[in-house]
Amino acid sequence: MTYDEPRHPINFVAHRTGLSTHVIRVWERRYAAIQPQRTDTNRRLYSDADVDRLKLLTQVKAQGQSIRLIAQLPNQELKKMLTQVDGDKLAVRPSPDARRQGNHDQIAALMSTCKEAVLTLSEEDLARTLLDASIQLSLLSLLDDLVGPLMTWIGDRWHDGSIRVAHEHMATAAIRSFLGRVKQIRRAGPGAPCIVITTPAGQDHEMGALMAAAIAANEGWRDLYLGPNLPAQEIALAAMESNARAVALSIVAPGNNPSVIHEFQTLRHLLQERTPILAGGGGVLHSRHHYELDGVYCVDNLAQFRDRLATLNS
Repeated sequence: MTYDEPRHPINFVAHRTGLSTHVIRVWERRYAAIQPQRTDTNRRLYSDADVDRLKLLTQVKAQGQSIRLIAQLPNQELKKMLTQVDGDKLAVRPSPDARRQGNHDQIAALMSTCKEAVLTLSEEDLARTLLDASIQLSLLSLLDDLVGPLMTWIGDRWHDGSIRVAHEHMATAAIRSFLGRVKQIRRAGPGAPCIVITTPAGQDHEMGALMAAAIAANEGWRDLYLGPNLPAQEIALAAMESNARAVALSIVAPGNNPSVIHEFQTLRHLLQERTPILAGGGGVLHSRHHYELDGVYCVDNLAQFRDRLATLNS
């Protein structure tokens, strides 16, 4: 068998690359990223070269590139884009602002389709659009530029009466399920550092925590996601029993709620500063002074959260 000889079925390729079979097919059909051979029965067969190219595309996409823009680049060019700053090496990594400007129209179209799916109570259309977005966008752009703003829009429309509770529940359930799948696909192995992710007691909104879990998994952490509304004692015990390297909490507004602040301070005391806490969300953003304790890192967005994880794991 040679390096370029087609011999692997798509399920094998999915296992080797961490991509779903759906994503592999989309990258092939829509973007011509690879060209597998077909058997007489129309079954796809992939070579080792195809597998390595898909891995390379996945790595470059994880740096923030759109698959639409990189799918047909030669492997050598993709490898250059992965080069990090090291001595005389040049890192080719676009800034978040430049990347988002280039994706603006693409994101606007996806957002419009998501909103229409919410207004028409079409769970299937919403799920399909989110899946398409996960193929087209980097994970950070997917969460920061689409899912987060979409959840804000849904909340605003619900509060002003533009949509009913049924619309909000359908959309929330669909997005929760989608984020769970995203997190599962990117789940790290048992040897990866562990991070406990949840919301403190009194905080029922879990979307921020779920997005943080997806980012952590994508960055090579083993995320122990505990759901929302957990007492400080339970969070501390879970962190200790799992030998977690960090704990992440999502706190929505209002962040000056005395009971939430008490839970947060209790958790900091129980962990005895041996485990760093990453705190984010609207509540932290607008009441930061309540959460800036020793051993606590307040993050304003998912990009800062990702960067802090990289620092903790260095």
